[in-house]
Amino acid sequence: MTTIHGALFWESLEREIPIQMLCLCTEFELAITNTYFQHSDNHYYSWEYPRSKRPHLLDYVITRRKDLKDTKNTRAMRGPDCQTDHYLIKTTFKFTIKPVYSRATTKRKRKLNTSKLGDRKWQDRLQLAINSALEQTTDDSDSPEQMWDLISTYVFSVAAEVPGYTKKAKCGLVQ
Repeated sequence: MTTIHGALFWESLEREIPIQMLCLCTEFELAITNTYFQHSDNHYYSWEYPRSKRPHLLDYVITRRKDLKDTKNTRAMRGPDCQTDHYLIKTTFKFTIKPVYSRATTKRKRKLNTSKLGDRKWQDRLQLAINSALEQTTDDSDSPEQMWDLISTYVFSVAAEVPGYTKKAKCGLVQ
């Protein structure tokens, strides 16, 4: 293998790849996958000059260098007839897509302890606390949306005080 401008390729392809393309691939960290796999010459080249039958590499498969590990093979397919004088270039990839994990942890909402409301004593306590909180919201000057926000805030704060929140589970049981 030979290296020119940071790009690796086989010596037999040295005259086939233009220097401008090698510079471009080096600058943007790209790789010409045609040159990374050893095949016989008739699987490297994508075109033959009609009279002399001299092969040339005119068609390239270019990928990012970091994705080169996913490229399994690149070769010229001599059999398919594509209504052109070029051979079909086939590249096989095997992608491994990693899930994206968020670094920001979302704060879990705490749950109200509704299991206590099965007891009549807790129901009465909650009813008295909600009634006393709602007596403070009898102002008629507010719009219905503002009244709803105020009532829901009061009811939720009372529900958080009287029965409280659930405790963290220990060994699968909620305390």
